Amino acid sequence: MTATLKRILNDLRQAKILVVHPKDEDGAALVDHLRR
Repeated sequence: MTATLKRILNDLRQAKILVVHPKDEDGAALVDHLRR
């Protein structure tokens, strides 16, 4: 694996997201899926 690819993968692992979705069953499922 190249250094650039390692850096990209590391950046993706540390990325933060903001979920703008109603707090209902679908929203909870979306958040659970994104945490994986």
